[in-house]
Amino acid sequence: MAFSNRWELLPDLQEIRPPAAEYWVHTMAIRTDICLAEETIQCECQQPIHGGLVGIIFGAQDSGHYYYAYVPVWGQLWRARAFYAAIAIADGSGYLRNLGMELMPNVPGHWNVWRSLKVQRRGNEIQMWVGGVRGPCVRDDTYGAGRPGVGGFSKYKIRNLKIDGKAVPGPAWKAGDFRGHAWLQPISDLTLGDFQAPGPLLKLSDDEVIMPVRIGRDSGCHRLNAENSALYFYHSHDAGRSWSQYAGPIRSTDRPPGAWLVLDPGVIRATSFDPDHRRFLYQDSTDKGLTWTEPESGRLLGDWTRDILREKTWNGLFGFRQLNDGTLLAVILHGYEGIYDAIPRKGQGTWGTEVAQPYCTLSRDRGLTWSEPVPMDNAALNDGDTPDSPCGGFSETAVAQLPGGRIVALARPFRSPFMWQTQSEDGGKTWRQACYAPFSGAGGPQMVATRSGYLAIITRGPGLCLHFSSDEGVNWDYGTVIDFPDVFNGSAIEVEPDVILVVYPQSMDEIRPSFVRVQRIRLTARGPVPLNAD
Repeated sequence: MAFSNRWELLPDLQEIRPPAAEYWVHTMAIRTDICLAEETIQCECQQPIHGGLVGIIFGAQDSGHYYYAYVPVWGQLWRARAFYAAIAIADGSGYLRNLGMELMPNVPGHWNVWRSLKVQRRGNEIQMWVGGVRGPCVRDDTYGAGRPGVGGFSKYKIRNLKIDGKAVPGPAWKAGDFRGHAWLQPISDLTLGDFQAPGPLLKLSDDEVIMPVRIGRDSGCHRLNAENSALYFYHSHDAGRSWSQYAGPIRSTDRPPGAWLVLDPGVIRATSFDPDHRRFLYQDSTDKGLTWTEPESGRLLGDWTRDILREKTWNGLFGFRQLNDGTLLAVILHGYEGIYDAIPRKGQGTWGTEVAQPYCTLSRDRGLTWSEPVPMDNAALNDGDTPDSPCGGFSETAVAQLPGGRIVALARPFRSPFMWQTQSEDGGKTWRQACYAPFSGAGGPQMVATRSGYLAIITRGPGLCLHFSSDEGVNWDYGTVIDFPDVFNGSAIEVEPDVILVVYPQSMDEIRPSFVRVQRIRLTARGPVPLNAD
């Protein structure tokens, strides 16, 4: 079947369709023949697959500088029956900085539904509606009059587009692509395979960062195995600006399971949890991850059967962090067998069917012993009561410790419209009640606390999104879309003071070739600033 590589206009259906050959590319169409102020633009849109963005462009100065009122979708929202809308500004760096983003009530998230979008700008006030529901409203005067259009990432359709406004003289349209991108592509060699899945970034020393990458052919994130892929090792001696291969191929089965951390300069420890044998396992490498010691067992202290290691339950390690004083912190998710399976015709949209309760355990001797797990959700009804059982719905959990000692944890919510957020002020011994964060996120989120006390969490949705806090996680911004692919499943570390390195795959299973992408991002009091932008 041949796919169109041009925009399609279907007058009989009043539809506009982006190039089908570029469903996994950021596409945009702008009316360059009119310049508008005080505009009102509306349309209907449909997003028939699991991820992407679609929205209305307005105030466009060129193809890289514009406002964007859009709706993102990603698989997480289908489970949560949630729908978000956002108003963003593009500044030519490749980033979309959300000026406002809201969870929208009364807007269905079905993939085959047509939703109405409307945006209105009066002076410096911008108001958005979705399905007639009033959504984000922001004030911004960065751009004045400009060109209108539509655009998005992934598959979408637009119909019944109506553009109204005050036509005003404007400068001649500057042709060309000024969108920019903030990522580097460190591995361009396709002879090793056409799918690249990065492992954890590890800072071995002040002048060396390593990155294991699993590379396969005719495979994807959910289909990698020892037969179709192998492990290669890359390193950087300039904080992620350039990379070179130092080892590989290595069979992926020779890589130890679990979390990798640098405990001492040049020493990597891999730690995993084995609930069946009631132990942690750890292995060490002193040659940059190429060879490993035999597994040794870490002993469990206290009574682990009281809360989690019981019959007909499951337990897994889904978060790991070395604290400022060297203590290891592990997040154990605890659930119950058979709850989900008992529901007839269950599916991703079946609400409230997963119980994944979070517990924290600590090791102060590098993994030799582990403390009795405590719930990461103090849900006591009244002062002095025994706390209720912790909340359910935690999934992949990101943990970071700020310079002052506070530990912040945010978890991918399995069937919730927001991420769960909790924190500890005493090194992980006790935790406050888990609360909703002001955004959702998925895709193995990663969180970094920098030396100046900034927090950044990178997630899947909307697009590849970075949320930022300058006050120890009390308040968060609306997020910045730092890349369009609807994935994350990557890694992030601080490589220089307040400069973070972020690595992720270009796609999971959608396109080939799929390259590793790397970004260097400076965190400032005003938010993230890309350092690789072109």
